[in-house]
Amino acid sequence: MKAVEKSLELNPQYEYALRWKGSIFFSQRNYDEAIKHYNRAFEQIKPDNKSALSDASRGRAKAYYMLGKYDEALADFNRSVETTDAKNTLLKQELFAWMGWTHYYKGEFSEAIRDANRALEYPGSGDYAPNMNSAYSCKAFSYLGLGDSETALAMIKKAKEANPQYNSDEDLAQMYYV
Repeated sequence: MKAVEKSLELNPQYEYALRWKGSIFFSQRNYDEAIKHYNRAFEQIKPDNKSALSDASRGRAKAYYMLGKYDEALADFNRSVETTDAKNTLLKQELFAWMGWTHYYKGEFSEAIRDANRALEYPGSGDYAPNMNSAYSCKAFSYLGLGDSETALAMIKKAKEANPQYNSDEDLAQMYYV
């Protein structure tokens, strides 16, 4: 944090440091401060700097999500998808998984499944496995929300197949509770 503070002391409009400070506040679960710094970064980011726009949008979207401001989160997730390089499949996968969960918490189960499916369009394992687990879990709970427990359980099985280290016990316990 000292390096970021020093950087902003030298140049209060340095958008990279503002984004970095937003991510620090996010990691400290201070979501309002994170949003404040991402907003300040947006004021400084040049419109052609797609990478910075994507990063700031993704960070602010996650902060909005954590605060339960799902409409704002979805707007920023969409903005991040639009400004993310098409070759950055890992980031696209992550964004669509977050979008799926955002729709889920809004009670929009069909939209949640759609976005989880979009996340799963990017195949992979290893580093990709957490995003795949998240997408499959999102689909499972969304199908459960739609009253289809058989498909919900099948999605948990697919998550386990995608990543053998995935421990499905917690998700299954929550599903059986519901």
